[in-house]
Amino acid sequence: SPPLDHLGLHTAIDPDDRLWVVDGRGRGLRVGLQDGSSQPLVVPIQRQLVGPLVWSHGALYFGETDAQGTTALALYDPGSGAVRRLHRGSRGHSLLGLAARGNRLWALFWESGDRSRWSVTLVGLDPVTEQVLVQESRTAPWATRPTGLHSIVAGEDGSVWIASGLTGRVTFR
Repeated sequence: SPPLDHLGLHTAIDPDDRLWVVDGRGRGLRVGLQDGSSQPLVVPIQRQLVGPLVWSHGALYFGETDAQGTTALALYDPGSGAVRRLHRGSRGHSLLGLAARGNRLWALFWESGDRSRWSVTLVGLDPVTEQVLVQESRTAPWATRPTGLHSIVAGEDGSVWIASGLTGRVTFR
């Protein structure tokens, strides 16, 4: 098989100490951190895997784009090899961050919109029922565009913290 695209690698670690490494085309490896064993894997994506990987409730969660440029939050079930799309962002949205804790999976989407504004949308899902529990958007003028690194961390109590590398601000929900 062709080598992985080393410039676009996405990683997650599961509770069994396995490292999941997947490139933007969905090709990857599952590596046992205890014994160094590895197995190739293919995540059947539509066009491109984007954003981070997160392991939660026995599945890998990630963003993927389709041929129309729409980003979806999806999950890969390694037992069946199936991918399910859980939430579609609007056309032009990008996935900035993912975090999972307990019964919440948080996804942060960014949209450039028109030249005068940008918006971020925070989506909270229950990973067991796959229902959207929270969806909040915020819009700001283009002059304060959120470029740079963004981090999202989920708390034990269902809270979520979002840090912007551009502004140095941390937002709490």
